Amino acid sequence: MSADITRQSGNQAFRIQNTGRYLIIANTRINSADQGNNNRSVMRTSIKVGGTVLPSIYGMASGYGRDSGNADEDGAVVVSYIDHTVVGDSSDDITVHVQNFGDTTIALADEIADQSGIQIIRLPDDSDYLQVKNTTGLTFSGTMDYSLNDPTWTEFGWTTQDVETDSAVIEWASGNDVTLKSAGHYMVIYSVRADTSGTVRKGATYRLKLSDTEIPSSRVVSYMRGSDGAVESWVQWAGIVEASASDILNIDWAPAGESAGGTLTEAAMTVIKLPDTADYLRIRYDSSRAGETTGVYPFNQEDEDDAGVHDNSTNNSRISGDSSNHDWLLLSSWFLRNTLADSTRTTEHFRWYRTGTEINYGSGLSFTRGDQSTTGVPAGGRNAACVVDSLGTGEYVEVNMRLESGTASQSRDFIGNQVGITGVALDTLAAAPADPTFTLNSYRWYVDNDGANPTEVWGLVDLAEDEQITAIPPFNDPPSNTQELRLRTNITVNTNPLSATSQQFKLQFKTGTDGDCTTGSWTDVGAAATWEFASSSVTDGAVVTTALSSSEIAGQYAKSNPTTTNTNSATAGQEIEYDFHIIGNF
Repeated sequence: MSADITRQSGNQAFRIQNTGRYLIIANTRINSADQGNNNRSVMRTSIKVGGTVLPSIYGMASGYGRDSGNADEDGAVVVSYIDHTVVGDSSDDITVHVQNFGDTTIALADEIADQSGIQIIRLPDDSDYLQVKNTTGLTFSGTMDYSLNDPTWTEFGWTTQDVETDSAVIEWASGNDVTLKSAGHYMVIYSVRADTSGTVRKGATYRLKLSDTEIPSSRVVSYMRGSDGAVESWVQWAGIVEASASDILNIDWAPAGESAGGTLTEAAMTVIKLPDTADYLRIRYDSSRAGETTGVYPFNQEDEDDAGVHDNSTNNSRISGDSSNHDWLLLSSWFLRNTLADSTRTTEHFRWYRTGTEINYGSGLSFTRGDQSTTGVPAGGRNAACVVDSLGTGEYVEVNMRLESGTASQSRDFIGNQVGITGVALDTLAAAPADPTFTLNSYRWYVDNDGANPTEVWGLVDLAEDEQITAIPPFNDPPSNTQELRLRTNITVNTNPLSATSQQFKLQFKTGTDGDCTTGSWTDVGAAATWEFASSSVTDGAVVTTALSSSEIAGQYAKSNPTTTNTNSATAGQEIEYDFHIIGNF
């Protein structure tokens, strides 16, 4: 647990401790094999905050299973984004709920041990985001064959805007188009609820487009069957896209079954602007690939790999760790077709592995039914999501496809450019802090002692802090061109912290024609200038002891321009002291 999230007693609720933006990933995996029947299950997983399901379908997804043909595993991955204000009681609790929307006359829900989980991530609080939905319903029409031909797509849109933090960044005005006004990276989560009537199998496929171009690996599929009450389906997709300024984001649907009909009951989409300073990953496989019983999935195309963690040729199934030990958010999806000319059911299970060991979070399952000319749903596809912390040198992440029903000889084709992973290194999401600014503050003149810390103040009568050396009165002891001076000065660190070894400074002088030097130009102290750096046995950059009354942080002794980088860090508002060793060249 973290300072932002604490687990409550009973291990069912996770309490948000700090107001902010959170990404919640919940996954469930259910088995009905021991029920001894052919009934169908539609297990809907939903996320609740404070005991209330998230509005619309922003926090819902379901699977489909049947205890026949070994297609008995069911499960879903839900990805939800919330902006939560902490109250300080159970209304801050996040919980995950599973409900059977299939045959409710018998118990069909046996949770598989160590295969369900929740992952909660704190995201930047200043990210702009949009949430829109459609609740008016849309009738599906048309059918698809089981070949690899692309279906006919139809665009649909939105009726209600729930949140829009800044229309200059992301805007929905009306209709189908969401405009991404700022160039850069966005996380997109779309959710669709569909239903049907009667007893035939029906399906629908969904995809995202960016300015009328399909976004790779953005398809998921609804599977519905009226029998045993399995008439509804909730599906989700989550991924990261990169957009140009004013790109248009749309969602399409297409038939996924060989029987026409069905209704898109509700749809919702969340779009979040992410910092472009982060490290992103977007990889895919560009050709169709026949499914096998089990095996890691390769990726041979990199649309983006900021951290250099993937290789298209060598071990191209792997996302590799390195010395940066990044925390990765990884989002995967797949789309396939069951090309069998019979009633064979297949359940594909995409699982995450870390250096050869299964990760028990965020795996997803899809279901298909082979071609029967009029009643099959040959298309399948779902999503998976996982957080991998501190992925170090020698470690790697892979996604493994395992056939949970059927046999290796049964043909399934994963469609080219429709299996992919997008991700972001979470530790790079925080915007890089702005550089600090500086103000020259106090100073004092000293006599050189060939040490890092002079002790004798300049002048026949000691000059005070911030007192100039002037020709009059003579006891100010104006220096000749053979006398070395030590200038102690402190610098106020403004606005943002100063990190160690991050900053150098230059000492400059100005020769003016009036008493305040308002005229003239600034010149670097250095060789052949009116003021030069003196020689000494002290190491350039040696850390000094503070001497000025307001100094808080020890800086360096300097006998060159620019200074060495600061040894010590400082917070905003602190003053760091430097010692400049100079001599006149009049």
